[in-house]
Amino acid sequence: MRIRFAEPGDEEQDARNKLLSQMDVCVARVLECTDLSRGVPPQLSAAFDALEPGLVLFTVDGKSGTELCVSSRGRRELDGLVQLLCQKAEVAGIPLQGYAKPMRTADALARARKATGCDLDGARVRAGFGRGHLLEISVLAESIPSVDHDASVEAAECLVESILGERVLDHWVRAVHCGPLPKRKALKVLQEGPAPSPTLPLDALSSTVSAAIEGLVAGLPEVPLSRSKQDSGWTMFEVEPELASDYWGQDDVAVATTMVPELLKCFLERAPFSSLRFSRHGETFAYLKVEAVGDSVARLKARQVLEDAIGSALGPGSGCVIGNGLGIRYFYIDLALEDVTRAVPILRSVCEAQLDTPRAWLLFCDSQFVEEWVGMHRDSPPPPLQGRPVRVPRVGA
Repeated sequence: MRIRFAEPGDEEQDARNKLLSQMDVCVARVLECTDLSRGVPPQLSAAFDALEPGLVLFTVDGKSGTELCVSSRGRRELDGLVQLLCQKAEVAGIPLQGYAKPMRTADALARARKATGCDLDGARVRAGFGRGHLLEISVLAESIPSVDHDASVEAAECLVESILGERVLDHWVRAVHCGPLPKRKALKVLQEGPAPSPTLPLDALSSTVSAAIEGLVAGLPEVPLSRSKQDSGWTMFEVEPELASDYWGQDDVAVATTMVPELLKCFLERAPFSSLRFSRHGETFAYLKVEAVGDSVARLKARQVLEDAIGSALGPGSGCVIGNGLGIRYFYIDLALEDVTRAVPILRSVCEAQLDTPRAWLLFCDSQFVEEWVGMHRDSPPPPLQGRPVRVPRVGA
């Protein structure tokens, strides 16, 4: 259900009104709670569970005492709901957090121990960027028996989340791994093969990740893509899509061209996606999805005509075209939007003038917007949204 890009009078309106009423109930139940020092009262948990079973409510120690936190626990498609809930709470004077904040290492170890029964004291970590500008983090400890020990995997995830905070984990981390830490040997011996990469103490994880993110962001384009030269550096992808009755996202794309290949590859692979990892200027990466008609020549021409019109209509301050794709049923125009609110009416105007089909939508690459869309025609039906939401694994609070 759409929240951020909802439109009055759409067919989701009744469901959205019910959701807003349930949010009001949640806020009222929070106001009734005068003491959170003993944890979350059952009636409060029940109200939030009725709102959305995927939410987790818990307390944290803050500067002003015990604070309440609501989390989507890695279900990025619920971020819009969490943000709206926090806004309603703020209006009512309730300091409700939407992300669990970073903890001190000692507190993070205690939380992981309490949640999973695993003691990771003395653990060391490795961290590095992989594909899609996503971090891979490994937690190594002598107490971990193997890389696939379930309780140890949960403990490692809980520990990293607690040290980095949920916001960093959701936007920047692909996976958290675990494994046994090799014991030190009394004598140095010659080793076969390459030496393992160095490990870091837990206390260095937060600063190391922060420095890595700052370095990556510093290497991103110095200006928004709509203000940069776009006449070089384009890459073509060929994909073999599976046949289906309909397609979520860009699952039917066969050929795609892009000026940001790492971004497109990340999205097409359904890895966790955040625009923050590809722009330091607040750009939102999105795409037009249009049902194609006619033979391959006609469909290609229709896409080219629309792409040229969109490219001419957008510009600095609104956004630009950064790629395109042709699929089995749909064609695509990939966009970097500086201001979504400003770009939407421009895109709608062009699409209504150029397209005969109402099956045209603006969709978003970000995992948190997996259920959001904007129809490009006044009669646009909902797009196919039955895809698999990307989820970052979590353990209970």
